Amino acid sequence: MFLICILLTYALFHSLAEWGEPYALTALAYLGLFLLATVLISVRQKRFPLRALPVGILCLASALGFVLHDDPDLHVVQFLLLIPLSGFYCIALTGANRYPFGSFYVLLDLLHCELLTPVRHLFAPFTDAFEALQRRRAERNPQKKHRAWLPVTIGLLAAIPVILIVVPLLIDADAAFESVAGGLYRAVLDAIRACGAWLSRVLPFDGFALVLSLLFTPYIYATMYAFASGKAKAENADTIVRYGRLQKLSPVFITTVLGVLCGVYAIYLLTQTGYLFSAFSGHLPFGEAMSVTEYARRGFFELCELAGVNFVLLALSVGLGKRKNGRILPAIRGLDIFLCLFTMLLCAVSIAKILLYIRVFGLTEKRVYVFAADVVLLLSFAAIFLRFCKERFPYMQIIIGAVCIAVTSLSLLGVNHTIARVNTEGLLSGRLQKMTAEDICDTAGDAALPYLQRIAESQNDQAPQAKRILDDMAAYQLERMQEPFRNLEQEKVVRYLHERNEQANVFTVEIALETEKTIYGLGYGYYLNDKLVSSGGVINADETPLKDRVTLEVDRRDLPKDTDLSGFRLSLSVYLTPGDDAKETEAPLGSEWVLSDVAWGGVYQLTLCDNEDNGFEVWD
Repeated sequence: MFLICILLTYALFHSLAEWGEPYALTALAYLGLFLLATVLISVRQKRFPLRALPVGILCLASALGFVLHDDPDLHVVQFLLLIPLSGFYCIALTGANRYPFGSFYVLLDLLHCELLTPVRHLFAPFTDAFEALQRRRAERNPQKKHRAWLPVTIGLLAAIPVILIVVPLLIDADAAFESVAGGLYRAVLDAIRACGAWLSRVLPFDGFALVLSLLFTPYIYATMYAFASGKAKAENADTIVRYGRLQKLSPVFITTVLGVLCGVYAIYLLTQTGYLFSAFSGHLPFGEAMSVTEYARRGFFELCELAGVNFVLLALSVGLGKRKNGRILPAIRGLDIFLCLFTMLLCAVSIAKILLYIRVFGLTEKRVYVFAADVVLLLSFAAIFLRFCKERFPYMQIIIGAVCIAVTSLSLLGVNHTIARVNTEGLLSGRLQKMTAEDICDTAGDAALPYLQRIAESQNDQAPQAKRILDDMAAYQLERMQEPFRNLEQEKVVRYLHERNEQANVFTVEIALETEKTIYGLGYGYYLNDKLVSSGGVINADETPLKDRVTLEVDRRDLPKDTDLSGFRLSLSVYLTPGDDAKETEAPLGSEWVLSDVAWGGVYQLTLCDNEDNGFEVWD
């Protein structure tokens, strides 16, 4: 089990180190660790409690986002969120929490079970296994011949590296021994090499990932073992007694601070009613004096700062204030309720503002995240408000669930995919009058390709621009077609590029002239299976030298029908004198094929430079 954990951890860190962000291999590695933890815990406790099923489904759905879409920023947040979410899953599996999931104290359970206990018992999986073997041997009272099996096994394992050193020396030293053991030894080495080659194809060697996996695997495995063995549950301390010692702030002090702040908020609401509530009507508060962009952005940052201040004040007033018979004093409770309602109002106003912003300018990645953050904050403060109204309301469960569901939903829907779809529909319907095809490309990246194709095939006035962008993106992204599979969205983009290239009528050759000689002309010839099918040249009409770059286009319609490009070759000639008397350079390139393995729709870059023989050479 420990070796499996090492392999899965290595795959996890290799995926992160290779691309710097989670993707499909990350999801597969996490799935392996998830199943390993589930099997270890379920087998030890001989049951799978249904209370862990919703959290487990949320873990798997969150990891699935790495496979479906290509949203790097969101994937990083999602991966960080999977760490505590996996801890909650293990807690739900084992019932290791001393407090309900709806309470703030469950975060202390998580900290204790997922961090403190595994660190305290980092080597427990190995020491406990050895002690269990010792107890079993003592209980069975085995005969003497069975007592030494553990030292014998350890000795055999220790002898393996020595044998690998000694046997080759004996084979080289003695021909008779080579005839007996040489074949077997080589067969073993071939088998080891074959296994290593297969493993290197599946998981290429990555020294950085290997070091990280060796450092973190003991902790990850110790965490699984702590839950499976019951140590996390047995050693989870009751923190209420310790926490109660911190509740020393005077209720008068807290009431004074909250009262003054609530008074300021009340005055603010009275004086800024038009500014705050104009978003619900879909109009700006001061006509054209304030732009939609400024109005929406100021609304969000106001919300973030005030929500942060209010959340800290709520936590301090509830967590550090003295209580009467274990209950919050009515005055403090009332002021906290006002803070919750005020923050919920700001959240609602901010949502209305960002919807106004989206209605005018469309979606972007930041606007999606702003909207999601507003909704999560609104639900969180609503849950805290209900907790003040009802004693045992599971507010923490709603807060954690809102954060996890929001991130998972965005990941499954695909942020860039959603942006491209919504903006394209708005552009084609005329709702987003300020939206352009270039805006869709800038806001959605690769995910915009199929939607730009839809715009290019429409009668919209943005169709010509969409066609130009598609040509540019297809040329620029051609190297993406050679990248290995990362996620389904990228695979869809690569498949789209392949289809577009197959349907293209031209491919382009860009030649960079990086030479100290003055070039007045460049001749070219296209060959199919060593037969010249087209030729020509590039010169300036005023007989001036060529600039730094020459672009050649090969059109499908200029070549024989159903041309097979696998036999295509390009030949170049350089002219160093101007006019009708131009002479080909003494070191012609016409005898050298400089381009092969081309495809329709591609853009190929060549560099013409000087060589050591005072001639020219071409690099691709």
